[in-house]
Amino acid sequence: MSSQSKNNGMLILAVLTFLFIVLFDFINSGKYILSAFYIVPISLLAWHSGKKYAIPLAFFCAAMGVLISFKGNQHSDVYIFNMIINCVTYFGFAYSISKLKTLFENEKSLARIDYLTGIPNWKAFSETLEREIERAKRAKQTLSLAYIDCDNFKYINDEFGHNEGNNALRVIASTMENNIRKTDYVARIGGDEFVVLLTGANAKDSCIIVEKIKNLLNKEMKNNNYPVTFSIGLSTFEDVPDSAEEMIKFSDVLMYEVKNTSKDSIRSEVIPKDPIFAHI
Repeated sequence: MSSQSKNNGMLILAVLTFLFIVLFDFINSGKYILSAFYIVPISLLAWHSGKKYAIPLAFFCAAMGVLISFKGNQHSDVYIFNMIINCVTYFGFAYSISKLKTLFENEKSLARIDYLTGIPNWKAFSETLEREIERAKRAKQTLSLAYIDCDNFKYINDEFGHNEGNNALRVIASTMENNIRKTDYVARIGGDEFVVLLTGANAKDSCIIVEKIKNLLNKEMKNNNYPVTFSIGLSTFEDVPDSAEEMIKFSDVLMYEVKNTSKDSIRSEVIPKDPIFAHI
């Protein structure tokens, strides 16, 4: 269900709840005080649709609650006083709930972002990869995954301190983020390990893109006097596997083959349809 459809559904539910309370309040004829129940539709709307719809509903709840409860048995100043009290109460709930939802969404978003580099973290990337796997299966498209490890990164931390190491990670992340296609994704998944997901790119195009990224990274490292190079495992799946872990594991193995031999290079492999993952 899309976000818009969900919001429309909650709008309808909130209005129906409001009408039900009004009807029950009218039948009740003021015998029982039901004003607190109006908070329910207001809160529903504030959480799912924000202040835009919740505040108008808060006004109607305040008006209907006062009109039905008193039914002309009170003086006009009592009407006004109770209307003001209800408005303040309901508006306060509408504002507080919508503000709480905003804070919740912000915290949820931050939980998916790497605090140091500002790019997606492992949690966000794994969710994205699972989604792209399903999309690629439906569209029968290829997916390529590059697993990138920084060579000699420990030297920066040991010689220049962790602040300089953190700065190097930020440079690496921003370089990759600014030089991928709009349809691709980059994430930091470990200390000095990154991944790049290339959607719809065949083996040749993936190699070109990753080679370009590697050259730019090497240039940035040289400009900043960082003795860092990059070992990269690149796998292109003609028939994508069922899980994100399987894809990442395959590229990880390729990366370690580079790491344990020459370093500072790319090991790429095409995984054909119905592959046999014999060496994993």
